[in-house]
Amino acid sequence: MGSSSRMTRRVLGSAIARAKLGRAEEMAVLKGLDDQALLLERIASGPSFETFVAKERACSASLDGRSVIGREREIATGRRPAG
Repeated sequence: MGSSSRMTRRVLGSAIARAKLGRAEEMAVLKGLDDQALLLERIASGPSFETFVAKERACSASLDGRSVIGREREIATGRRPAG
């Protein structure tokens, strides 16, 4: 199981805990989510989430992308943004 799957399950588990369900309801919801996650993992194709994000980050500068830091092209070349 990938790290994104673990993170998703952790987030959903936290949301279920805050939903004020009874213990039996919580367990039923978690089992249903786990069943769905396992099904999706069997049929999903393509790169892992981490690989997909790495590819997007690698091409961001060539597309004149921005980030919270500034323009990716300036960051990639070591130039500081004006302003």
